[in-house]
Amino acid sequence: MRKVLLFVLCLWVLSPPAANAGLVHGTIRERGAPAANRIITISCTNLSPITACTDNQGDYRVFVPCQGQCELRVTDITQPATIYSSDEPIRYDFEIRPAPDGRAVLMRP
Repeated sequence: MRKVLLFVLCLWVLSPPAANAGLVHGTIRERGAPAANRIITISCTNLSPITACTDNQGDYRVFVPCQGQCELRVTDITQPATIYSSDEPIRYDFEIRPAPDGRAVLMRP
């Protein structure tokens, strides 16, 4: 019985934690071209903001260690976009477009 208990305890200690987070990725475009080298920030409740940068093609990939509603912000864009993180990878593509008041906003294509 002790061997079985020790075996179960070892399995529990060595097993990976349950997945409760996932990858958020996508592309950001501006005026039809990739929004290259733009800093993005993802903010979720009870989590420090996560910062990343788009590559030369406007692509980004961020591991978000929690599930639920978050905000994605792009540098110089005042209005954030609402996104949802999941335990599965999820893609969010955005376009930076001018608003009627002249400010730039993030919009889903």
